[in-house]
Amino acid sequence: MGDRVNRGLSRYDVIVVGAGPAGSEAAVAAAGRGASVLCLTINLDTVGFHPADPTLLRGGDDRRRLLVAELQAAGAVLPRLLSRKEIATEAGRHLVADRRRLGLAFKEILENTSGLEPRQALATAIERHGDGWHVECKYGERFAAGSVVVATGTFLDGQVTMGGLTADGGRRGEIPSRALADCLQRLGISFTRLVACASPRISARGEPSSHLRLARDGDQLRELYASEIKLEGDSDRQLAELRSLARSGEAWLNRPSYCVSHLALAPGMVGNRLESRDLPGLFFAGRSAGVASYPEAAASGFAAGLAAVGAPPDRLTNDKKYVGLLCRRIAEGDRPVSVNDH
Repeated sequence: MGDRVNRGLSRYDVIVVGAGPAGSEAAVAAAGRGASVLCLTINLDTVGFHPADPTLLRGGDDRRRLLVAELQAAGAVLPRLLSRKEIATEAGRHLVADRRRLGLAFKEILENTSGLEPRQALATAIERHGDGWHVECKYGERFAAGSVVVATGTFLDGQVTMGGLTADGGRRGEIPSRALADCLQRLGISFTRLVACASPRISARGEPSSHLRLARDGDQLRELYASEIKLEGDSDRQLAELRSLARSGEAWLNRPSYCVSHLALAPGMVGNRLESRDLPGLFFAGRSAGVASYPEAAASGFAAGLAAVGAPPDRLTNDKKYVGLLCRRIAEGDRPVSVNDH
């Protein structure tokens, strides 16, 4: 665990900022190699939580199945969790997860991994000190480490838009990470913006929308996920449009559709091991690195966590493997400008 040092700092081998699929995999991977790891997250209740489409893999020929298979062979967390029937099931040819149970399972692993300390805190600054890094948080907490993995998801200078109105937010109703974004830009990291759009969720009570193509969203409050329905405008307009599509005045919108834009790495900022080209010891993974899907975020986090502890490149991250191709794609900036189903 972290050792106390001068000026009130706790020192670790690796600090991971963010605890979505990328941050969680990075933290566990680093701790699994014997490193002392601190994992910082805005909210410990949403560790590993997937806010988007519960369908993780689409069809038997989804290439991300090969990505997950490589992660399974390497001992990553996500494949282990997806093998549990209470967390993920095959629906037709799709792999569908219960998102809440998936997040809780990730949280349990973080809390029980030796050498790993999860902590609820909002990171606001990352500063270079000697051959390592200091991370400062909103309420004055300060930590030191040799390496830092940035895996902030959609929160890095996040902005939520719905019905023509825009407000700061990492997800709807959640605070963004703006100070950290400013700090990284001052360090010389260049970013571009990605956009993710969340499809609406509809009440399953009475099944008023049974003729629409809707998916059960795990055990979450009898909600149906409307991945093929695109609603626009404010919540009143979206509700009216839903009732028109459903041909029912009883249809109810539990969660309106919205979009969130956030900062992601510009091309050329990191190498194939996801380490900053100009700032050794600073790594990026997940949506802040530019990947779109939950399995890809987990894979990039796993790769970054291993690289952060100096693990040598192996067969997992060479160019002939899907994880290696993903890392190269991140380094080259080969990514979509707009991504649906945040």
